[in-house]
Amino acid sequence: MKLISKYINLLLIFHRKKQNISYKLFALCCGILFFLGVLPFLLSKLAHIVFVNFKIPVFKVESWLSFIVGITGLLILTWTVITQWRVGKGTPALIAPTKKLIISGPYKYTRNPIELGAILYYFAFGTICYNWFNGLFCFVVSLIAGSTYHKFIEERELEARFGEEYKQYKKKVPFLFPDFLFY
Repeated sequence: MKLISKYINLLLIFHRKKQNISYKLFALCCGILFFLGVLPFLLSKLAHIVFVNFKIPVFKVESWLSFIVGITGLLILTWTVITQWRVGKGTPALIAPTKKLIISGPYKYTRNPIELGAILYYFAFGTICYNWFNGLFCFVVSLIAGSTYHKFIEERELEARFGEEYKQYKKKVPFLFPDFLFY
């Protein structure tokens, strides 16, 4: 718990720091490279190792379905980044965070649209590169890792930054999956 508190305090330092547009663009490019390139590649490789070693049976999944899921994930990610840039005056990058709480755009439907877009993208990436098991593995691992981070670190940091405003928002908007998906 002490380590988490120190990490949150570090994030708050980045929140208070003045950021010029070059700094924000650099942070955004690094995040895009890591979260849309390096991380899905590593997740897919890990899933492939598990798949090969445990000889898990594979069923074909139509490629077009994976492309639709992947494009949907990328559209959600793009919409979120644009909203963070325009409304929040920041980026999803930890070193160039938003300056105000965003409750519009994709944040009207889910508190974590970046995670939602990413897990869809990672599922599609893994499925297209290998097979449905790989995609499912990427989806589940990224869902668990992302949700754990958001629940135990990011929510505390947002409460420290935005106080009661964030607590009220948290009561109204679902954690990850929009309510309209379940009606």
